[in-house]
Amino acid sequence: MLVLPPTVALRPVVGDRNVSLSFSPNGVQVATGTTDGEIITWDASSCQYLVEPWRGHERTVYSVAYSSDSQIILSASDDRTVRCWDSSNGLQKWRTFQGHTDSAVLTAAFLRKTTEVVSVSKDGTVMCWQAETGSITHDFQISLSSTAIAALSSDAQLLLGIHMDTIDIWRTETAERVATLDFAGPMLLCAAFSPDASHVVLGMGDHTLRTWNINMDELDAEALEGHEGPPVHVAWSLDGKTIASIGMDRFLRIWDPDTRKNLMEALRALWADSLLARQQADC
Repeated sequence: MLVLPPTVALRPVVGDRNVSLSFSPNGVQVATGTTDGEIITWDASSCQYLVEPWRGHERTVYSVAYSSDSQIILSASDDRTVRCWDSSNGLQKWRTFQGHTDSAVLTAAFLRKTTEVVSVSKDGTVMCWQAETGSITHDFQISLSSTAIAALSSDAQLLLGIHMDTIDIWRTETAERVATLDFAGPMLLCAAFSPDASHVVLGMGDHTLRTWNINMDELDAEALEGHEGPPVHVAWSLDGKTIASIGMDRFLRIWDPDTRKNLMEALRALWADSLLARQQADC
């Protein structure tokens, strides 16, 4: 059975103002972040609101992520803050994290279940902090290109950052760079870790996807080809057996990373002008 990844789907559930999305690990909920600072949670089977949209952020919510037990949602925003929410009722938990004072927060994820959080801002500042108190345990700096592409592994222990023609992997707890790939090719547009963090999938400016075993010094030889426009979002399935991509050609495609074959494609009915219309429902 084909298992869809936790950040894409075959047809949209909400409008184009939604720019970030996460599927709860227990498969019950979908959370989306909007351009006007709202968090919306949906029942995955009925595509209905669970509660009214949550308001707290003042600007675009670039990232939403569930805790491993599906009970807490993290949101990272252009307003330079990270917030934690109770996924059942939309009430904010703990205090707002305001450590990123100079730049929008691109992404955030839980480290050590729900006790610690890792967040990354557009200026390359990485912060690790206590979820309940907001106190910073440590921080460090990485270099990011102007496109500001960064990705965290599902357990937030590894961080990928793209700078110019270099892809770096960092260990967030130690600020140690553990892998580097020099790449002179098409522009890199998006990236995602496999569930076990052994591989990365990269969306390229030449309309292809490439995979990278982070223990190797080069990308896997054969590209995933089929998009007629640049891919703008990529994700792995929870079992690691498939990759999904959404392209500017308005198609979602599902790939087998082992055979390099395109398993499925679906035309997105609603795309409009949003580059990252990340929407999901299995209904």
